Amino acid sequence: MGGGVLVGGGLKSVFIKRVPLGNILSDEVERQGIPILRGKKLEDIKAAAEGGAVATFQDGTSVSGDYLIGCDGVHSRTRQIIDPGFQGPAFTGLINSGGYTSGVEVPSEPVKE
Repeated sequence: MGGGVLVGGGLKSVFIKRVPLGNILSDEVERQGIPILRGKKLEDIKAAAEGGAVATFQDGTSVSGDYLIGCDGVHSRTRQIIDPGFQGPAFTGLINSGGYTSGVEVPSEPVKE
């Protein structure tokens, strides 16, 4: 599912795959009795008069809460609404790749050639 890298006796970084993380978060939200609505498409966001935010969806429904967290990716509708001047994603030349394995011993320090 994930793991961590120990450096100097403490946890330097922690990683977890996206699907298990989503499951952990949604399980906790449901455990606390907070409803999860899936399959909605964000239309607009407004600040609530009493604080917090109101999210309106394309199907005409809306919800309000103390916080709005937009986790909708590189073509984020949330970002389009809160920062209409944003030019959009741009390729930075950075490429990242990774993988998961188990049962492999690796040195704690990089190998110097």
